[in-house]
Amino acid sequence: MHWQAIPLTVVTVCALFAFTKHEGLVNVFGSSLVREIRYTKFNMNFVNSSVGTTHSGIRSVRNKHMLYIQFNTNRTFTKVHMKVSISKCKEYYIDCENVILFNITNFCPNFDSIKYYVKTEGEFKITDLCPIHGEKSFTNFTINADYFGAMFSFPTEKWWELYWRTWIKLYDQKNSEFLKATCDFYFVQFRSHHH
Repeated sequence: MHWQAIPLTVVTVCALFAFTKHEGLVNVFGSSLVREIRYTKFNMNFVNSSVGTTHSGIRSVRNKHMLYIQFNTNRTFTKVHMKVSISKCKEYYIDCENVILFNITNFCPNFDSIKYYVKTEGEFKITDLCPIHGEKSFTNFTINADYFGAMFSFPTEKWWELYWRTWIKLYDQKNSEFLKATCDFYFVQFRSHHH
């Protein structure tokens, strides 16, 4: 009998979590804890300007920092290899140490999985990325703060108090680097009041 009570407790806790996450208990208690990213640097460029042109940066949308990318290339990249480096730093990007360096050997089929870490706001526009050819545009997106913190930090670490430095490099089918993006950011934490 005691064993049967445990699943009910787990189901109840999960239901309460889902209820809280969507709307219910946040309004009952009046506020919820929110973490957002503040970017200090974001740029993306082709390694060789003859490959194409890029335009990227940070903009404010509804008082939130959002990223945008636009690029145009006359070359076609189908089998794309990606390298990602993520480092955590003390305040103002001092004493940085690498947290992880990983490879995605076939980027295009995994693009939907990567979008799991992306959060959008307002007028989000995205064009199909693969194959990489012609004009592409991605606007009003940011990193999902909570997913990022859960994935790239220790359970006891206050990841939202750290500064983060990342870079992404894309390589073509001949393993030649053709595009690099760099991004520096930190988090702000505040209580959001819903009425």
